Amino acid sequence: MDPNALETEAQSAIEGAASPDELEQERVRYLGRKSELKQALREVRDRESGMTLNALRERLEAAFAEREEALRGAELEQLLGEESFDVTLPGDESIPSSGRPIARATGIATRPFPTASSTTGPSASRASST
Repeated sequence: MDPNALETEAQSAIEGAASPDELEQERVRYLGRKSELKQALREVRDRESGMTLNALRERLEAAFAEREEALRGAELEQLLGEESFDVTLPGDESIPSSGRPIARATGIATRPFPTASSTTGPSASRASST
């Protein structure tokens, strides 16, 4: 395996990827578990070739990350350009109201407590005995 040829081929594949999905396919092809580079890294027997292949892997990883960022940015710009809207216009959907939230909370909070005019309980028995 020639590292320079592999790098040239991978760089052209990276630049040729038109979408993040295509780039991911190329990443798997050149950096995946069964890629030519990974196979070569497994068979390394000397320090220089290992350092050369690791440097190549790091350069390719950086190139893939840079290209992915550029493609995602372009995808976002396209999406934002297509979906422009005026925030001063009223909305399309109406959200159904759930009633008056403070009144509902007050009703829920006071429901378990007896009222002052209650005739049951210990205070009612004291009031009736007088």
